[in-house]
Amino acid sequence: MFKLINKKIHYELNTKIIYENHMICTYFLNLNLYDVWIFDIYLLFIIFFLGLVSYLIVIELIKYITYFIIDKKNNVFIQCKKYAFTKQWLSYIMALEFSRINKIELSKNSINHIYSKIGLCFDQLTHYQAAIKYYSKYLQDDPSNIYILEKLASIYKKQKNNEQALSIYKKLIAIDPKNKEAVKYLD
Repeated sequence: MFKLINKKIHYELNTKIIYENHMICTYFLNLNLYDVWIFDIYLLFIIFFLGLVSYLIVIELIKYITYFIIDKKNNVFIQCKKYAFTKQWLSYIMALEFSRINKIELSKNSINHIYSKIGLCFDQLTHYQAAIKYYSKYLQDDPSNIYILEKLASIYKKQKNNEQALSIYKKLIAIDPKNKEAVKYLD
C-alpha cells in the first residue's frame, strides 16, 4: 500500500513538472515578433548611446592630452617654478602657525623675513591681494624697506592700480632718490 501511494505521488509530481515545462516552452515558442523587435530596438539604442558617450569621452581625452603635451613643451619651467613657490608658501605658513600655536617668540626680523617670502610666493603665483597683505604686514614693522616697497609697487602696476603704485614710488624716491625703478616710473 505504501509503495502504491509513493508511486502515485511521484506520478503526480512528474506530471506537474512536465506540464510546467510544457507551459514555459509554449510561452517562448509563442512570442510575438513584436516583442523580439522591441528588445532588439532597445539593444540598438543602448549600443548607440554608449558608443556616443565613448566617442565624446575620447574627444575630451585627446584635447586634454594635446593640451598637456603643448603645455609640457612650453611651460615646464613655469609649472615647476609655481610648484616650488607653492611648496615654499606652505612651509612659511606652517612656520608661522607652528610658532603661534606653540607660543614660540620669533624675532621681528624672522617674522618679517617670513612675511616677505610669503608675499613673494603669492606674487609669483599671481595671488596679488594675498601678496599685498603680507607685504603690508612687513611694512608695518619696517616702512622704509626698499625691497618690499618695490615689490608692492610692482604688484600695483600689474593690477593697473596706478595711484597706489605712484604713491609707493614717491615713498621710494623720498627714501632713495637714485632708485632706478621709481625714477623710471615717475619719468
